[in-house]
Amino acid sequence: MELAAERLPVFRDEWLLRPVYSHQHFLLHEAGFQKLKVHVPTAGGKTLGAVLFALRDTFERPDSLVRTILTYPTNLLSRDQFERSVVRALVEWVGAERVAVGAINPMERRFVRDDASFEQVVGRGAPTHVFKLPPHLGGRDLYVTVLTGEGLQHLFSQENIVELGRRKGTYLLAVLDVLNQRDHIILCSPDLLGYVAQRCYSVTGNFYNARWRDELELKLAEHQVVIDEYHFYDPYTYLNLSGALEKLGALRWLCLSATGTSGYFPDADILDPSEVAAGLPVQERIASYPIEIYLYRDEIRIADRSPQNQVIYFYHSVIAAHETAEALRSGGIPLIEWTGIQKTRNDKPRLVVATSAAEVGLDLPFCEVHTEFWGNSWEVPSIIQRIGRVGRSEDAGRSRAHIWITGREPGILFSLLDSGSTLTKAEFSDLLQTGFGEPRFRPEDYVSYYLWDEDKTRALRCFWQVPPEVRKLRFHFRPPNAQAVFDWRGIRFAYDWVPIANRYHLEPIAELTDLPFWHEMGYSEWRVAAPLDKREYRQRYEGKKDQKHRRWFW
Repeated sequence: MELAAERLPVFRDEWLLRPVYSHQHFLLHEAGFQKLKVHVPTAGGKTLGAVLFALRDTFERPDSLVRTILTYPTNLLSRDQFERSVVRALVEWVGAERVAVGAINPMERRFVRDDASFEQVVGRGAPTHVFKLPPHLGGRDLYVTVLTGEGLQHLFSQENIVELGRRKGTYLLAVLDVLNQRDHIILCSPDLLGYVAQRCYSVTGNFYNARWRDELELKLAEHQVVIDEYHFYDPYTYLNLSGALEKLGALRWLCLSATGTSGYFPDADILDPSEVAAGLPVQERIASYPIEIYLYRDEIRIADRSPQNQVIYFYHSVIAAHETAEALRSGGIPLIEWTGIQKTRNDKPRLVVATSAAEVGLDLPFCEVHTEFWGNSWEVPSIIQRIGRVGRSEDAGRSRAHIWITGREPGILFSLLDSGSTLTKAEFSDLLQTGFGEPRFRPEDYVSYYLWDEDKTRALRCFWQVPPEVRKLRFHFRPPNAQAVFDWRGIRFAYDWVPIANRYHLEPIAELTDLPFWHEMGYSEWRVAAPLDKREYRQRYEGKKDQKHRRWFW
């Protein structure tokens, strides 16, 4: 089977220095929407579209301020887009000039020039590039700043050491205060907006006081927001992300993805690029080159450990990917690992072992991609994204995608393979969606759906028979991001407890919580015991002193 080369129409735009795709042209010229989904294939220029969306009002009225948050699902993608795509978009299409590189120093509350590496700059503040906008956009300075989870951790650690005694979050508020006095674009992972979500759902409810969260919400309010690769989020994260954005009063939302998800942001309009292209002078540009598809009924395995070209292997499990990488390294095989456990920044090895952390936005000249496929509906967006890591440039040569299939057998795929069919990416995507469906998602199945609305929270408290003296509904999960699943009276509340059960032994505790609904369910509390065997590289969570009992919603 082969995926045909994809050619997209491009248009000349008098506001820009280079031609753009139809969806980019639309985002630059149209403002009559509140929430919009744009679905374009991999290598379809989503980042440039996001930058043009950020500058749209300034193109029309040069005195309009730029206040935009670009949210990416991973720290790796935030940094990659910060260093590559956003800079290129501003310089090559908009005509901005990069005039300074450095960091916003939270102690001095100002931008400080710094030509050191990204890792060194993060240790001194929030990495920032300063661009001078062209005269027809006001000629002002535009600050582009990245605030990933890694950067936030540095800010909090630094204020602990240097300004001991200061309340938490002082340095982050200082950075945002500097940005809000200037035109700015913030690139971040969900970690930043997660502090807003903590008001509703928190694992550290006593760590940040209400006043700190109030100030944070004020400084992040009234921004335009771009949610890139919005399909990537699990339901729990999506609900808190959308709830945080509603609370911030985002001026306009733009949701980007190569694989749309109807259950997320269901009230958003959907852009059809073919409709907005009508009447424009058309040229053509190759967005992706042909890709040969190979299917195997077998477990994924690495046969060629010294490939001649760059090859990436995608695993579903972080554990499996890391153990594979460790085994290869112990055998003297050079490789790059991009997983939740380790991310190496070394472009020399040709062999890459990765998880979903690398499936979105990674732009390296891969010739070959291997991926697992277990035959589940939730894997379909990942398969499309992972195949999109190849065929992105003519220099990479003939591209190949290998799909290692276990579980439910997709006979329709093998019949197409045997017939030597040629499909477009859109046709291949439709084939997968038809064969395996779209993941089912009901917001009502998730507790956080109720906690963003006072009326829904009140109804939930009544349904659960929570006594009035219990002022807050609080859910404790350790390690962070651990979740759980439980049913009560026919209503299912879903979380994902796999990250805990996959790493640790869980031990029941004798007591039950005193909440009536918990007694009725008959579930006990749980705590984390020793790590599972052969997981020594994972440090177990020790918990806070004198707080060994944690409630686990199971």
